[in-house]
Amino acid sequence: MKKRIIALVAVMTLLLAFFAGCGAAETTAPKDDDKTPVNEAQLVIAMNPLLVFNGTDTVVAYNDLQKSMAADSQGSTLASLSQSGWQWRTQKAEGGWMQRATYDWGKWTSGTGYQVKGLYAYAFNAAGNQSLGVYNAKNAQLVGYGQDQADAAGILVSITGNQEEALTYVVGQDGELMIPEGKLTAISEVNGAKTGFLAEDGTARSASVRLVINETQVYSGTLANSTAANGTAVTQLTYPQLEGLKVKAGDIVSFCFKLDAQANADKDVTIPKEGDEDGYVVTKKSELVKVEHSEEDKASQAVTNDGSIRMIMNFEFTFKLVRDPNNATIAARVARMLRELETNTDAEVMVAKPNAEHIYEIIVGEVPTRPRSIELTKELQTYRADNVLDWRVKLEGTKLYIVGANAEALELAIQHFMKTFGSSDKAVVPAKYDYLNRPAHFPVMIAGQNIGSYVIRTERYPSTIIRKAAEGLQNYVLHACGFRMEIRPMNIKGTDHVANEIQVGPCNGSVQVHRKYDTFFTNKTEKTVGNFSIDVDGYPTNMEDGQYKTYFQGKNLVLMGGTDYAVSVAMARLLTKLEKDKKLDASYNDAGTYESHFDYFRQVEDVEGIESGRESMKYEMVDGYALALTDDFNDKGNDAEVEKSVKSRWVVSSDESKGCIPDIERQFRPGIYGENWWITYDEEGNGYLMEVTKRAYRKSTNAGGDPNKIWPGYDAVRLISGNKFAWCFGISETRIVMGCRNGACSAVWYASGSPISTANMSNEFDLYENYGRELLAPNSYANHPTHTTMATQHGQTLGWVEPKEGEHFYDTFHTVTMEWSYDMIYYKFDGEIYCEIPLNDVNMHKPLRSATTWKLANGIGSGSYSAILPDLTRGPQTYNPADWMDEAYTAKYGTTVEDFFELQVVDFIRLYQTTNEGKTKVAANQLRFVPSYNNVNKPAANG
Repeated sequence: MKKRIIALVAVMTLLLAFFAGCGAAETTAPKDDDKTPVNEAQLVIAMNPLLVFNGTDTVVAYNDLQKSMAADSQGSTLASLSQSGWQWRTQKAEGGWMQRATYDWGKWTSGTGYQVKGLYAYAFNAAGNQSLGVYNAKNAQLVGYGQDQADAAGILVSITGNQEEALTYVVGQDGELMIPEGKLTAISEVNGAKTGFLAEDGTARSASVRLVINETQVYSGTLANSTAANGTAVTQLTYPQLEGLKVKAGDIVSFCFKLDAQANADKDVTIPKEGDEDGYVVTKKSELVKVEHSEEDKASQAVTNDGSIRMIMNFEFTFKLVRDPNNATIAARVARMLRELETNTDAEVMVAKPNAEHIYEIIVGEVPTRPRSIELTKELQTYRADNVLDWRVKLEGTKLYIVGANAEALELAIQHFMKTFGSSDKAVVPAKYDYLNRPAHFPVMIAGQNIGSYVIRTERYPSTIIRKAAEGLQNYVLHACGFRMEIRPMNIKGTDHVANEIQVGPCNGSVQVHRKYDTFFTNKTEKTVGNFSIDVDGYPTNMEDGQYKTYFQGKNLVLMGGTDYAVSVAMARLLTKLEKDKKLDASYNDAGTYESHFDYFRQVEDVEGIESGRESMKYEMVDGYALALTDDFNDKGNDAEVEKSVKSRWVVSSDESKGCIPDIERQFRPGIYGENWWITYDEEGNGYLMEVTKRAYRKSTNAGGDPNKIWPGYDAVRLISGNKFAWCFGISETRIVMGCRNGACSAVWYASGSPISTANMSNEFDLYENYGRELLAPNSYANHPTHTTMATQHGQTLGWVEPKEGEHFYDTFHTVTMEWSYDMIYYKFDGEIYCEIPLNDVNMHKPLRSATTWKLANGIGSGSYSAILPDLTRGPQTYNPADWMDEAYTAKYGTTVEDFFELQVVDFIRLYQTTNEGKTKVAANQLRFVPSYNNVNKPAANG
């Protein structure tokens, strides 16, 4: 058919912003009917736009969108499109533009609701018929009108309704733009589905096309059937090469489309029919489906000659397990699966050797030598973007495939298999067994955007409480919507913001302390001599500790508070809101104040022996936690007043022990305020505990021999909660800058002690040690009631954490945490697990289920302590101060071991617990204080 080219003669000077920049554009999406419309008029255009910036940088829409779709398919998100630079916008009835929400990602859908195989698109309305996809010769068979041919590969734009819609690109750099010549082809069929776009049905059917930069139109044209075009249909447009377009970062390049057509007659479009697997979809999301078998199949499940397969035949396990040996995670999971199968069936289970094939196989995950496993996985991944819980267990012949769209889904598939077929030696896999888990989901919209297009942001090194708040949202979206929202910490500078963020707490980069190294200073000289300072923590100074607020800032949703626990309350309230309403308007604003603490002034022992005082605890945080105790070291006053205040809550050790060289050096703990420990403040007035270890020469109090002898050694410091408070179970957090430079051995650890008696047993939880190096390592020990001299490390996974490349533990704040319940202990670092201990032995683990006390220490290693290796053996090399500050160190820095001076800086300690309602006495949380705890701040008797 005849083609028409309509171009502007000249390109006007770029003036006012068409969309006022992407940040200022409204994001509330138009409301769409949840019902899939029948036979709605639809524009379908194939195109392949290119944008060339400054003659060198080419933006190819096809490439960008293909990458976004692949990332969203594999990541189970909708976030990639909004971060690609491409957006979809719609013109409002009252004028102006707003960004359309990305509702979904899945099969291309026609105006009648027909879905085609093999071609996928982002959907911008609930019906799915307003969409943006990519096509190529492999996945699409596009038919134009007459002799028109679309580009071999490109993007497919589909539009319904009578509003003007725009595919836009946000310019990322200043300079000159060139748009090469391109064509727009009207499509009559998509993979066999008739669109009816420009059908010759006697009605006028047309669509206008405009190319706009900001508000300046640089090209326009019209596609039309013969009725609308006065007898000559226009089914393909070509826009010329456009050059010399001056642009700036933030400018908007828009391909605008507006459809003018009525609904098609049924004969001109493809109408889905019930039972049509290729095209019919009644609802956008299918439900959990177990494939039903005939009565004949069910009756013959135990018979092997009909295709059903017994798990055990002739006292041997029938199947060989097959997995990708190069995937360490899958290999480890299959190894655990093998052990469980052997335990449950009392049969030997074998893993197939690489490249060997067997008649009966259980193929777990994607295996390169089993192409069908890859095909089944891809089917799950490409069916829809919200695939995070989609998995399948399918018997094909004698091969049983266990596949998932992602790691989480694969784990669920394995669990289903183990529960259904792996728990008994009598199990039989029915012929043609096929269990497809594809749960129904619903879209959750925030400020007009699908929540799956958002990224959760936290500071670079968040606390466990912030991380759990982020995970609470992530888990909600995973189960409600089927998307896996990424939790992305900030970069080291806190500058890598992206489009569509849900910010959970401050978005800090690395929060550090600064000082002059190898330099002695006290609380009086820390600024003048030590050049000491602390970066602020990012929590607003105009918010009290318990205050929280949730609000929109542009497109971003911000959850902020005076503390991390206040942010957790804000998140818990947000989750309740989303659960109820399934949406959040851009005007949403929630604020309040959270107050919670264990009332140690009024604690009493109840009849069950579990302390009360919990009435003032409010279980309003994520996962039902409440703040039980916090010590922020915000003590104020002169030195004597601050020392007295701290000592009302902590015991400052004043003992002595052996030094690095046991018979020659000593480790002193003089506990002198202002010299060995003190409270300092940042510029916002937040307090911090300073713990110093340094080179020292003192008389010994217990080394024996001449009492007047001056011993070489090191000062150390330790604050303990023993004889002040103790607790059992909950989340205990400490935010610190570690003392781990030049052989310093700081630590955060817990040990049994008063005021909760543990009878003749004791525990020790070494949450963080460093063995004189820049690392973090855990240990756990228990002294058993029947073996009082036996200290045992219990079933923990090894954790050995080192700083990220180019960073240091000794100048940056991190959070170490123990999450402790009756059944499990998790050691966490910046909110992520680095060690876990299952508490599954009633007797052996009894000490690890008993109360403990807090210890904050900084010192040096005694003897060979600093020689400990990752496997907890001792190597030949020690890492004491003298080992670090040797001749080479002196030559480089000009200081010696005599200048050894290192710090541990403690921001806070916090304890969170859940309610004791419904718990047995042995599983209940405990927290107990001595009567004199914090007595300097005790309220009046009538308070």
